[in-house]
Amino acid sequence: MKKIFFFLIICFPLFSQEYKKPPEVISSMIEAEPQPTLNFNNNGDLALMLRRDGYKSIEDLAIEELRIGGTRIDPVRYTSSRMTYYNSFSLLDINTGENIQLNHPKNGKFSFFSWSPDESKVAYTNTTEDGVELWITDIKTKQSRKVSDKYLNDILVSPFQWYNSGSDLLVSLRCNSDIPSIRTVPSGPIIQQTNNQIAPSRTYQDLIKNSNDEILFEHLSCIELHKISIDGKKSKFIEKGMIKDYDLSPNQDYLLIKKIKKPFSYLVPYYRFPYIVKTIDLNNKQEKTIADIPIDEVRPIGFDATRVGIRSVSWRNDKESELYWVEANDNGDPKVKSDGRDIVYTLKSPFNDKKEELLRTKLRYSNIRWSSGNYAILTERLWKN
Repeated sequence: MKKIFFFLIICFPLFSQEYKKPPEVISSMIEAEPQPTLNFNNNGDLALMLRRDGYKSIEDLAIEELRIGGTRIDPVRYTSSRMTYYNSFSLLDINTGENIQLNHPKNGKFSFFSWSPDESKVAYTNTTEDGVELWITDIKTKQSRKVSDKYLNDILVSPFQWYNSGSDLLVSLRCNSDIPSIRTVPSGPIIQQTNNQIAPSRTYQDLIKNSNDEILFEHLSCIELHKISIDGKKSKFIEKGMIKDYDLSPNQDYLLIKKIKKPFSYLVPYYRFPYIVKTIDLNNKQEKTIADIPIDEVRPIGFDATRVGIRSVSWRNDKESELYWVEANDNGDPKVKSDGRDIVYTLKSPFNDKKEELLRTKLRYSNIRWSSGNYAILTERLWKN
């Protein structure tokens, strides 16, 4: 007896479809605009009302992302790929409650809002498809304009800083160079050595893995510092390189720069790469090296551990041009007994004299907030307990 089997084959048409939307009651809740963020002026009588979307768009989530040097980069716009933007802003009069509309670019992606020293203007960035632009809004006229046609680079640094005059900005621009070519075939093996030393260390994400990553990181982290007038008509070159931090002295006579140098590390993020700390006299262009910081790959075990040598170099806000920094007094090892865990030093301009000891901390140094009345607030920390 023969058995005959019948098979039913059903063919369904294949077609693409758009994303489906949930019911209105759900989508309205999810898409509700978050409460605006307020950015006050010093007097507290005016505030910028910064508005943003509740979630990133699909277009924003789909942008190219490079993960190198312990950071995540948008290689097209030379900015962080995880940046959160505001889409609009207005001016709030605190005394009257009036919400004053300001004329700014439509459908913008705004960030890094900063009041001018006299608080008559606000500077900020607007990120477009091609790069990061610098804009200024005049509070009195309510009009906005782009400062320069050159694109900014804020991958490692803040993109700009006001001069005290309020008529100029110190701006971090892209370096004028094309993206370098990448080798498709490795030129050799990657070799790491311990040199017979015990070297406990944390595990970090998104590190440099090969020579191609090194080439890309060097290119993308390169910036040019320019002094640019707010009308965009004057531009003065100051410094170029892999700068991870810069800051004008309170009297604006000096510029403090922290510049990354090679070799790069495959074990730690960029902020533990070797770097130079130096000052530039903006009047005569003379440079003074404050410290040459070696690579920071090996530390003692523990959250209270730190590296040996100078760290946290900054300007004293209560002085015209005086630096301060911290040095570990225990070789960075919290298990070592010492007369003070950290020592805070100061150095006056023109930075030719010896450093002066200011104080010693009982615990690990965290930060100092300076006041104008010979007082300061020192914060120490202890993770162990």
